[in-house]
Amino acid sequence: MSLASDISSDRPLQRIGAHECLNRKVQTVAKSLSVIFPAFNEEANIRAVVEDACRIIPKFAPVFEIIVVDDGSEDRTGEICDDLALEFSDVRVVHHATNRGYGAALKSGIEKARYDVIFFTDSDGQFDLREVATLLEQTDAYDIVAGYRARRHDPPHRLLFAWGWNILVRSVLRTKIRDIDCAFKAFKRHVFDSVQIHSAGAMVNAEIFAQASAFGMTVKELPVSHFPRRHGQPTGDNVAVISKAFRELTGMRRSLRTITPDQLGLFREDSTQRESWTNQSGPHVPAATPFGVVTRMVALWRASATNANDLILLPRGIALLSAAVITISAVGAVHEARQHREEVGERFTNEFAIADSAMQDELLK
Repeated sequence: MSLASDISSDRPLQRIGAHECLNRKVQTVAKSLSVIFPAFNEEANIRAVVEDACRIIPKFAPVFEIIVVDDGSEDRTGEICDDLALEFSDVRVVHHATNRGYGAALKSGIEKARYDVIFFTDSDGQFDLREVATLLEQTDAYDIVAGYRARRHDPPHRLLFAWGWNILVRSVLRTKIRDIDCAFKAFKRHVFDSVQIHSAGAMVNAEIFAQASAFGMTVKELPVSHFPRRHGQPTGDNVAVISKAFRELTGMRRSLRTITPDQLGLFREDSTQRESWTNQSGPHVPAATPFGVVTRMVALWRASATNANDLILLPRGIALLSAAVITISAVGAVHEARQHREEVGERFTNEFAIADSAMQDELLK
């Protein structure tokens, strides 16, 4: 089976607004729906997101469950999730003792899912849950319904990184998904009878879609709304997260070459197959260091030339382009973080000066 077979994609010519999703009758609603929210340090967002889900989802999926995966959060996210589970009978919580990564959190949520359609999105409140109805309308005709951000509201360096990353993933894994990492996707349950998840980090979406392509699964792509993050800090531009994604990408395509029609997926995976996947590895790449992405990309390109299977992992042009994009993005992320710290410090100084002045006025009285 060749990975070159493309995912069947059918993009709409006209976008359907979120307000229309609930103002009309949804013709093909899933019999039951599992909603998964991976969460890491989202104490400022998680309650509002889950409460919105409990209010909105029943309008088009009467049988549903909400699974929140607390991925080793260091703030009050886990505590808030437990409170929500007590308040809402349809909410279930999975706790990771330590932070294991986005892919690991998503996998834990899918493994706990019980219903016909599995939907996942982020816990940061950047998506409109009313638009889930539009995705569900297509689940009778397609195996996967994937949202893409019609207008992405992220800082410039993250937009640049996403552009370079999409080019890289499309070239290496030969997928044609418009917005591979958009966290707004619905899957028929049977998808995970064949598709496995081994990526612990940001490569999880690419891994799922590369396997789906190999199995000839059908995909419908739909535009969805995307809003600025109001609270908390994103982790997608973290140097460690980026480095982990590249490490996973290096060995993924070679591993995907072993796919067979009778592969056991996430819901049917046995211990023998799990061990065989775990023992597979790609070419050695040096450990990541801050701003060491250029070195990493060069190492990947060199490793591709000496690969035993003659597998070209990264053509020179793509490697250099991606290295430039990731480096610029990392610099932008550090600059933005520095500006944020300066703004917080200045605000604290001004507030302290105001309080000190008020105190002096009280003493003079």
